[in-house]
Amino acid sequence: MKPFKKRALYFSIYIFSPVFIFISWLIDGIFGAILGSIFLFFFVPNDNRFENDQIQINRKTAGLLGACCKYEVIEKKYFLFEKNVAEFQFESNLYFRKEDIQIKKDTLKMHLILKNYHPQEDDHYITTDTIIYTVLKH
Repeated sequence: MKPFKKRALYFSIYIFSPVFIFISWLIDGIFGAILGSIFLFFFVPNDNRFENDQIQINRKTAGLLGACCKYEVIEKKYFLFEKNVAEFQFESNLYFRKEDIQIKKDTLKMHLILKNYHPQEDDHYITTDTIIYTVLKH
């Protein structure tokens, strides 16, 4: 390359740098968010606790310092769409069976058998039959 072309290439960086900065800002902001969400959708697991043809119950991730055990109830619509219809919080992890969940009008009924460890009771687990009702928002 001739010396004039090297100098022209060097000073053209100053002319095109605002364009490069603007494009990188767009990629980092809008396009980066779109690409990042697509990437995370496939590689971040969804903690699904229950699913049938009507609803889905997921455990929400709250990060490292978040409160324990928040759950969201999602209603499925038309195979592709979802609607968040309820959220609730419980002190321990919940796992559901198909016969444990019932939907009646605007109420979600969850039947659970909880096991609590009691060291005062000769190191035994005490089971508690529990029913949780959650109002669905439509």
